[in-house]
Amino acid sequence: MTQRFSLRGMATAAALALAITAPAQAQNMLLTAVDPAGSLNDNMNNKFIEELAARDSGVSVNYVNGGALGNGQQVLDQLSQGSVQGFGTVLDWFSSLEPDLQALSWGFTFRDSDHMRAFLASPLFDTMKQNIIDKADIRILAVAPTQARVMFAKKPIMSVEDVKGIKMRVPGIKSYVELWKAFGTEPTQVAWGEVYLALKTGVVEAAEGQPTNGFANRMHESGPHISMTNHVITGNVIAVNEGFWQSLDEKGRETVMAAAEAAVNYAAEESDAELQKTLDMIRESGGEVHEPDIESFRKAALAAVPTIEAEGLWKTGLIEEIQAIQ
Repeated sequence: MTQRFSLRGMATAAALALAITAPAQAQNMLLTAVDPAGSLNDNMNNKFIEELAARDSGVSVNYVNGGALGNGQQVLDQLSQGSVQGFGTVLDWFSSLEPDLQALSWGFTFRDSDHMRAFLASPLFDTMKQNIIDKADIRILAVAPTQARVMFAKKPIMSVEDVKGIKMRVPGIKSYVELWKAFGTEPTQVAWGEVYLALKTGVVEAAEGQPTNGFANRMHESGPHISMTNHVITGNVIAVNEGFWQSLDEKGRETVMAAAEAAVNYAAEESDAELQKTLDMIRESGGEVHEPDIESFRKAALAAVPTIEAEGLWKTGLIEEIQAIQ
């Protein structure tokens, strides 16, 4: 164990001791998000705040959204250190803390949202969550599936052949980089808030993300061809710093957990309702929505799994293990 994690562990132990000996009192939470106002994650976080207030949790929330505190990895560092106490985001970012989560960001790991829910309720995911607590003092409270990721491009993308050689914006998550290499693109890392301009100026020729989040980020304006590849089903997450969690009394933990579960489930329901609305607004603004040959993308993604697993991106056989979950 490194000194960094040892110090965090000492901080967590101290917070636990304080929670045991001190009377219950209001707790302050700095909650943040990297997505803009109006995005699925922003709406989820606002629902979390509403649920905390409605349940008389004793938690006072200061909410900072829109990536004002940095990108996903920078916020995770702050969450681990305890300078941020809450983070509402997508599950993908946590793969930097638990390598096996990289498999969830791979293409077509899940058949559908029900399959992902079964995984989220499995001992396999429980182990991954505990590893994140042990490594980084971050506790994932609740996760629920959300909109599948699609492409925003400057030209129609109808099959995997259409992306060969294009400059593709991907987040700074290794599994995404490797996935889009497997599809034949040139992955390019651009901050989420800069994707609109990167598409407009040709720094990248395509980007990917959830339709509603992409629309909130104006990606449809500079990448007006939306291809419904649905290549990754991700999950919305509410996570907290472990020291903050341990500082809560039993009632506080119960109410914060219940608020988190209500928020992610609200976001899951909203994501379904918002999808068609978002696609309609994209069409009304001059964008085009395409139904590509998804199977061509699926074959390319799954064909690359043996090579990726041999390189150790996640443990060998994990994709097969996840896909066996019913």
